[in-house]
Amino acid sequence: MDGKYVSDETYKKGQKTIKKIRTILLIVGLLLLAGGVTLIVLGIINKDSYGHSSPAFIIPGAFIAFFGIACLIHTIFLTLVAHQREIVSYQASATMPVAGEIGEKVIDFADRNSEKVGNTIGKVVGGAVGGVRKGWKDGAATEKNVVCPKCQYKNDPTDKFCGGCGEKLEQKKHCTNCGVELKETDKFCAACGTKVE
Repeated sequence: MDGKYVSDETYKKGQKTIKKIRTILLIVGLLLLAGGVTLIVLGIINKDSYGHSSPAFIIPGAFIAFFGIACLIHTIFLTLVAHQREIVSYQASATMPVAGEIGEKVIDFADRNSEKVGNTIGKVVGGAVGGVRKGWKDGAATEKNVVCPKCQYKNDPTDKFCGGCGEKLEQKKHCTNCGVELKETDKFCAACGTKVE
């Protein structure tokens, strides 16, 4: 299938190769472990004239035993690799019925409660839109007073000159629908689409 999947013939050849390597590693690992343990035991038994164990046997025995254990660990790893297809197949056969049941229950719940689910989604979306609109209006309401940049006097938005010092005030346009501040060049409100008058 376009080189994406391993064919059965290639898989079986790979299985045979892995089994051979696994068998060799198992035998070598067991021999190394047995030899290493034997050397460690000989080092413990053969004491020198002072009654100390012989490190000449114990240290090499520990290294040999370590490599034996490493070979056995690789044997276990190769066993898992050799049976990977069977493991995945078993996992799929164990989980697919459960996933199917969950999917059927979700679909059944949605069918029985579609009106409730739709109403709930509508309320959530409507609430979010209403909150945004309220925030825009509240933000616009707080900007009703125009503060003079020269004397900080609070003027009405329609005032063209400051009531405190007579300074000319910069007039800002706001949307008549949602209250958002508009640019001088805007023909439509960027927030709600209302035509600017």
